[in-house]
Amino acid sequence: MSTGFLYIASGKKYIKEAENSAKSVYEHMPDANITLATDTVDYESEYFDDVIDIPKEFPHSAASLIHPKLMPYEKTIRLDTDTYLCQPVDELFDLLNKHDIAFTLSPGQNSVPDLPSPWIEFNGGVIAYKRSEATKELFSEWNDRFEKLLETEGIERGQPSLAQSVYHTDVNYFVLPREYNCRVPRFGYLGSSVKIIHGRSTIGLESLSEKLNSDNGPRVYWPKIRHNMKADLNVETRSQNEKKPMFLIFRFKKSINRYGLKHALKNSYYELKKIIK
Repeated sequence: MSTGFLYIASGKKYIKEAENSAKSVYEHMPDANITLATDTVDYESEYFDDVIDIPKEFPHSAASLIHPKLMPYEKTIRLDTDTYLCQPVDELFDLLNKHDIAFTLSPGQNSVPDLPSPWIEFNGGVIAYKRSEATKELFSEWNDRFEKLLETEGIERGQPSLAQSVYHTDVNYFVLPREYNCRVPRFGYLGSSVKIIHGRSTIGLESLSEKLNSDNGPRVYWPKIRHNMKADLNVETRSQNEKKPMFLIFRFKKSINRYGLKHALKNSYYELKKIIK
């Protein structure tokens, strides 16, 4: 069964950005197949196995949407141009043995027009999908609903129409954890290794990858601006937080309320010993 990655890019700036992302794919998955869909079909690069034309059946179809005909492989992982692959993601292809499509929730958690609560937007920056009638129907619905929202409400983003399309079709979907579409610069929580970073940073996504994956345990991250105005991230692990005085005081008071003073003192003694070591 054929597998591979797909980028959709229009214009030199985004084609070059797609090439940089594809380079990160090859670094971690050197045998991967990669296709670029673009309006510059004579473009050549060592990082793309195939360059195809973007279908133009939908008049306002944005690069963030997937056309029903864009299924270059039986199993495809579509990546936005501003992504960086930190580790191999073969498991996403395996996931498609039981599901038609997989994506993450949008970190903005925006509600969706005409959908009931608690439905929120999905993020389309990382989408794994297989070639199936259900997926083709979803993508056709997505493009149609995008056109409608653009015309009636002026919404130019593809996330609301994607959520609407998932809601109104029978596609078998899977919601991926944040580690497969780690949006930067944003606030977030991580529980394991980041597989794919999505966003832009003046210090480079490779540098952010090293920072985010310096520890694989529970951790939070949030944006910061350096003195030279370069965008960066703060990352704090649970183990780092547990060493802060205020956290120890909180744990001590909680232990008193739950188990009594004697137990709280004993527990705090052992926690301080671990910190001193």
